[in-house]
Amino acid sequence: MDQLISLALRNASNDAQIISDDHGKILSWNRGAKEIFGYSISNIVGESITTLMPKSFQKVHIDALKDFRKTGRLLNAGSIYEMEGLTKSGKVFPVEISLNTFESEGVNYVCALVRDISKRKALERKNKQNAVLLEHVQQISQLGVWCWNVIENKVQWSDLLYEIYGISKDNFKSSFEGYLERVHPEDREIAQNNIKRALDTKSQINFEERIIRPNGEIRYLRSWAGVQTNKKGEVVEMIGACLDITGRKLAENQLKKAFAEVNMLKRQLEEENVYLREEIQLQNNYENMVYGSENFKDVLNQVEQVATTDATVLITGETGTGKELIARAIHNISNRNTKPLVKVNCAAIPKDLIESELFGHTKGAFTGATQDKMGKFELADGGTLFLDELGELSLDLQPKLLRALQEGEIEKVGGQSVRTVDVRVIAATNKNLKEEVQNGQFREDLYFRLNVFPINIPPLRERTSDIPFLLEHFVNKYATKHHKEINYISDDAMNFLKSYSWPGNVREFENTIERAIILSKDESLTFPDIKEDNHKKSKIGESLANLDLVMKEHILKILNDVDWVIDGDNGAAEKLGLKPSTLRDRMKKLGIKRPKS
Repeated sequence: MDQLISLALRNASNDAQIISDDHGKILSWNRGAKEIFGYSISNIVGESITTLMPKSFQKVHIDALKDFRKTGRLLNAGSIYEMEGLTKSGKVFPVEISLNTFESEGVNYVCALVRDISKRKALERKNKQNAVLLEHVQQISQLGVWCWNVIENKVQWSDLLYEIYGISKDNFKSSFEGYLERVHPEDREIAQNNIKRALDTKSQINFEERIIRPNGEIRYLRSWAGVQTNKKGEVVEMIGACLDITGRKLAENQLKKAFAEVNMLKRQLEEENVYLREEIQLQNNYENMVYGSENFKDVLNQVEQVATTDATVLITGETGTGKELIARAIHNISNRNTKPLVKVNCAAIPKDLIESELFGHTKGAFTGATQDKMGKFELADGGTLFLDELGELSLDLQPKLLRALQEGEIEKVGGQSVRTVDVRVIAATNKNLKEEVQNGQFREDLYFRLNVFPINIPPLRERTSDIPFLLEHFVNKYATKHHKEINYISDDAMNFLKSYSWPGNVREFENTIERAIILSKDESLTFPDIKEDNHKKSKIGESLANLDLVMKEHILKILNDVDWVIDGDNGAAEKLGLKPSTLRDRMKKLGIKRPKS
């Protein structure tokens, strides 16, 4: 009965069970051995155990048996090791073997348990190939792979992921918290929420995050992750991959920055075009400076002297004297005339909006600021900014204007950065700024900064000799506009025009002439409010002086004074405050030529 049980146990195993004596002679053979090696028990019993192994293993085994016979100890007995087996058909295959020795009636025996591990080895080779393939895929795609054991809170990274994070395996805390430490502080909450969502919903996620390397470098990652569950549906693992997209993100950021700059320039160009269209509609015949008086000729001489410089100009005079007209003349003969002359009327803009008008504002800076706005300083960059009615500027805004004038720096309302601009400022006011300074209504330092080159325009009552020329100019202008033909004016009317004080100056004069033209019924200019005792009339003159003419006369005078010497000390260019090349260009434009001797 015991023999039957022993036989049944031996044949129940799929592993080979082989018993040999201390010379290696096979004494016992089970069914598993027959299946593995292909020999029947009758064919193998009595044969040497070396029959079952390739020649490369036979000598080692024979030597081990010799030692076993001498010492009673067998090499590798009690341990499991791998070697190769040899089938009856001559096929070599991998085996896992365990040797044990026992003694019976004074004779030593060896019991070998042999397992065919061909399938396992094939699977290992396949897994190894897959691992190599995965590593190659990771290197090619630059994907770093990770696995998080949720139960044990252990994280494993691929080698590439350590490279991406710029750390060694020794410096990585292999836990979820260790991963979070490397995430940018601003992105940690987003990363935690994404991973929590994946755990809660057992779904896949993908998101972008920033990490900080030990050297402080910030890198951008695109991450994907999915979960593994057990039979109970519990999440046990999360497996994911990361792609370093730093290069792409930096390029995107540069592209966004460039796009923003293009949009800014586009908006600037659009605003310049809108502004220039408005200015063209408002333009007041600035090319024809109508005058006849000596004191206005002095004003134009000052215009010629300062125009080619970048000096700040302060134009003073009563309302309606033509301060804006002088500002336009300075800009048009300056080196900045290819850029716009931008005008701001400081009295016409509410005090709470004037700062935004001058310096611009950012989106959300105040209620109603729905988008970024470019200020007039930015709009005038490279050109000229005309600040009309400057005396109305509030005290709290004056320091910012002073900074813009002195440093060329502006800051938008609600902005965090400072921008440098190149703007030539011309200011105008009908107030006495010295008195405003004394009364504490205007900053003294700003006044001195503005008063670099003052130009005072005399009122019309102090230059009555301009009235005939202004009369002719406005009659020509408005007679054409209103489809009238006006050729005469009574002496009484002319005397009235010259004797009236004109508190509104040229502006009032212009409006008076237009109204008279509208009311006139024949060729004579009619003024209903003027009593005409006689009917003596004069023909309205046709000669006009203009800015080019006064320039030409002034340049000719200086050239004659220096005997037509242009360059050098005491030359005409030096006396006029111009570069010799600029003077020659001006002479060519005005048709000035040296007379033949």
